[in-house]
Amino acid sequence: MKKINLDVLQEKARLITIKELEKYIFPHELYQYMALDILLDNKKENIFILHIPGQSGKQSIIISKTRMNVYTGEGIVEYIGLDSVELKKKTIHKKNSINQNLLGKVIAIPTQNKLYIPAQVVYISDIFHNLILLGIYYNPTRFISKIPLAPEFSNQFLKLIYTSLAPIKNEQWLTIGLKENKLSSQTLARRIVDNELWLNDTRIRTATESDKKLFDMMEVKSKEEVECMLAGYFN
Repeated sequence: MKKINLDVLQEKARLITIKELEKYIFPHELYQYMALDILLDNKKENIFILHIPGQSGKQSIIISKTRMNVYTGEGIVEYIGLDSVELKKKTIHKKNSINQNLLGKVIAIPTQNKLYIPAQVVYISDIFHNLILLGIYYNPTRFISKIPLAPEFSNQFLKLIYTSLAPIKNEQWLTIGLKENKLSSQTLARRIVDNELWLNDTRIRTATESDKKLFDMMEVKSKEEVECMLAGYFN
């Protein structure tokens, strides 16, 4: 019997996977991050994984595994890495849309050793009050005027720090520009919160032992802790 073309088999796997995921309460915004790739290719079977690709050295979050017969095109979803009934998002207050206007902003953080450290807002939560994730750049300077224009920064960060939006809203950390929030940056907020794996504002599942080894516990730093930490990095 002749093997089915890999592209055709992958499309069959995609349709089978989508049908299985219809049983789950699944946030539609996660679809833009997901990819369906082949995990195992052998003589009789291929295994396709639906996953959220890893960024910044982190491994992927596997959503599902689908086993396909390479001759008949029949398949079955043999693993779902989601907690179905707990994926429904909390109600979001309209005021949070104002906060989202700050997403992608490049700011200057003053430190105790009289440096300004540029950083970008790569995530703003709609359900964790005032929570943001900052990507810290490598370009400290003693003068705000010497900080490059925002588009000149790379998409690589020295450090990722969870903190409060308040210092930006209160203009204690000054906004110096706006840089497009790339898709690669939109998946950086993967972390463990109270023994649960989260991506941005979506709870993925109860954290497994493997998750705890791969993903950091979320630690939210105060304004003073952020400035002190950065002073130490760039001393």
